[in-house]
Amino acid sequence: MVGHDEFEEDFVEQRERFYSAEAFRLFYRDNTVDGVLDCFEKEILKGVKPTLRLDYPNSFIRMCTVLSEAGKLQPSGKLAIHGKIDVKQGYCHQFANEDKLHWRKK
Repeated sequence: MVGHDEFEEDFVEQRERFYSAEAFRLFYRDNTVDGVLDCFEKEILKGVKPTLRLDYPNSFIRMCTVLSEAGKLQPSGKLAIHGKIDVKQGYCHQFANEDKLHWRKK
């Protein structure tokens, strides 16, 4: 990233997380019964919401803290064993794209 070398490694990792979640979503959307994937996604979102609501000195720290919490989540259901850390963290970026959470506090 031009002018932001200190964030380059993190940027690459975040992209990997995003696409891990995207691949997970597409695979299980087509290979599970209705509602299973939706339940998994809702649990991830509900699990990070309390951490997301806290105050942070900046958006980067907010994102890192929320992703850390997402990685610790142990969702229930059939997809729980398949939802690895990068998938759970990547879902946070998916949610940000869908306007379900914001890295920058409004």
